[in-house]
Amino acid sequence: LILGDEIDYLVTKNQGLLYNLFDWSSRAHAQLALIGISNTVDLPERLLPRLNSRIGLSRVPFLPYSHADLAQILRVRLGDLAVFEGSGLELAARKVASVSGDVRRALDICRRATEIAEARTAEIADAPPAPPQAHKTGSGGGSGGEGIGESRVTIADIDQAVRSLQQAAPVRALRRLPEAQQLLLVAAQLEAEKTGRAEIPARAILARYRVVCRQHANAHDNTPALTDGELRIALVALYGWRMLTPLAPISGSAAAMTNACELDDLVRVTIQSDDLRIALKSEGVNDIAKAALQ
Repeated sequence: LILGDEIDYLVTKNQGLLYNLFDWSSRAHAQLALIGISNTVDLPERLLPRLNSRIGLSRVPFLPYSHADLAQILRVRLGDLAVFEGSGLELAARKVASVSGDVRRALDICRRATEIAEARTAEIADAPPAPPQAHKTGSGGGSGGEGIGESRVTIADIDQAVRSLQQAAPVRALRRLPEAQQLLLVAAQLEAEKTGRAEIPARAILARYRVVCRQHANAHDNTPALTDGELRIALVALYGWRMLTPLAPISGSAAAMTNACELDDLVRVTIQSDDLRIALKSEGVNDIAKAALQ
């Protein structure tokens, strides 16, 4: 049994490597089963016919995690720690499911919430002792019960962790970008998700940008109409912010970088897709980009 993960990275110009693998497994007496995992669901349709004929028809789509899936994963990973109060894990799962369904983001929220709880507990431990109070009937022994549960991660800690991630420096920077640059980032993200590739040609990003603008031109009157030169300048600006990274490094002044920018250069999206989605969920932030990324 061969399990090939991210086999879309094995696609070459003549697709010879993938053809040999699938042809080998399709032979009558080959004691081999081949399972391929791709970042895109339409990989077979994008292959040459001679290779497509070698691929079986059975597909198993992996959909984004729902909040129930995320909650179950968090309970399995963190439930034994018994430090999360009530439905804290459920809240973290719902917050992430509403954006992307990325389990890594859910774990980040839980980690940040734990840090907040630890800081609160340390602050309580370092605080000077409270002055003694008079004994009251029914108090259960005075102040001996104070502080119980302070070391647990509360719902408030989870909520504060979510807010802190929403106010993280990358998210704030994304919110403040000009609309054209936000749209270019959305175009790059959509193109990366469609192709399943981490590196995509700059030309494809600009083409996707124009598609997004055409699709939403009727619904939004403020669709930015930029020339090719202006789009290249915006693209180079994103290189400077390290939100997109060309695989062939270019340097110098902005004008020199713009002149050196080749549309066939491969570009890597270096921002987190969750950060981009969180930034665009804010009120008054680029309705076109927000609609395109939904």
